[in-house]
Amino acid sequence: EFFIDLVTIDTEDIEKGAEDILRINLLHHRFLESCSSDDKQLCFDKKLVVSRKKDFLAGNSVSRTLRRFGALFQRSLRQNIRNTRVIMLRLGAALLQAKLFASIFKSVRHDKSLTKSIADRVALLTYGVINLSIMALMKTLDLFARERGVVVREQMRSNYSSLEYLLAKVLAEISLDASFALLFASVLKKLTGLRSSVVTLMKTYCLMTVSSVSLGFGKSLKVLIVLSLRSNTHNTFCSSYWEFGIDS
Repeated sequence: EFFIDLVTIDTEDIEKGAEDILRINLLHHRFLESCSSDDKQLCFDKKLVVSRKKDFLAGNSVSRTLRRFGALFQRSLRQNIRNTRVIMLRLGAALLQAKLFASIFKSVRHDKSLTKSIADRVALLTYGVINLSIMALMKTLDLFARERGVVVREQMRSNYSSLEYLLAKVLAEISLDASFALLFASVLKKLTGLRSSVVTLMKTYCLMTVSSVSLGFGKSLKVLIVLSLRSNTHNTFCSSYWEFGIDS
């Protein structure tokens, strides 16, 4: 409705109609100017593509990719270091949850009967995995939701690709999330009578945490691709709308 109002002429009011005609002529002039600038940009983009192909053949594109990846990875590490409050909260949450599970499943002890506590042992391991997986997944989705605006703007400027961003974030976040899983597994093993070794328990929880983080970034990458396609579709729709309004 907004675009229709911009190209609509009021035929009942002469003064208003004259203002509408001036506005439409101005929009037409601006549109022609933008088309000429787009043609220049297109020529520049073609030259840039050719130069990038030459750089790729020369091996320079690989070094630029590594530099972009290194910059993204360093930025992600700095963000994690600055979020000391969140790190401390997650650290305390891992300790409290291990103590909570140990208090709920009291039958999982060395001095308790093994046959009578099989169901509780299975439930303890299962709920521990679910708890860590959900926490890692929610943290990853929340992280991308806060960075989505910045990432979309930077990708519109072709600063880096989605794959570079995803790999840098995964490597930076997996190490942090895995440390919480290690702490949870070690405390849970100490407070309960689980028969699994500490190493096996740590590997299991770390693997599930890494899988959840990867799943969260996979969903985030899907959202990023959808937003990019939607943005391109919106721009194409707007340009077609302007052409229709000016031609009519």
